[in-house]
Amino acid sequence: MFRKLLFCSIVLFIFFATVIGYASYNIWYQNNFKTLLQVVPHEGKNLDYLLFTDISGFGDRTWYVYELPSNTKMSKEIKQAHNKRGVIFWNYSEAGNQTEDPKIEIMDNRYLVFSRGYYYHSLYDIENKRVLFNYISPWGSYILSPEYKKVSGDDTSYKDEMRFMDMWVEKNLHQRIKNIASIN
Repeated sequence: MFRKLLFCSIVLFIFFATVIGYASYNIWYQNNFKTLLQVVPHEGKNLDYLLFTDISGFGDRTWYVYELPSNTKMSKEIKQAHNKRGVIFWNYSEAGNQTEDPKIEIMDNRYLVFSRGYYYHSLYDIENKRVLFNYISPWGSYILSPEYKKVSGDDTSYKDEMRFMDMWVEKNLHQRIKNIASIN
């Protein structure tokens, strides 16, 4: 009797785990839309800059920045999740790192700056229509950097990894963007 009960419990556990896993995957996979977070008009140029986000994986978030003529109706393509057609630049955060307070700002009437996690992540030169700084995956760029190889190891905690990642973003993105855009 006990074995039958144990067997039934295991089968039910596996069944519910499978259903939950399948449902979670489908929720992520069928995420078919982006959410508009911000519209920043560029006075005098008759342009709007739009910041969108969507879910790019479990705990991951992607941001997309578009440039459109003012008062232009957004196409279905722009609103479609994971679609990068027409995007000026985009990047994403692995495992929810540096996701707080995402926003775009026009600096010195020349640069469009994207920040998240209180660090500057992307810099776009409006006049030359050129991306000056943008790592699609800052975490991936950090992992491939010499800085990571110096500090990584079996005894490095997740908290330390995030702190080192923040230091890398501060040095390689945030400070460089600040210097170019003359941000105080």
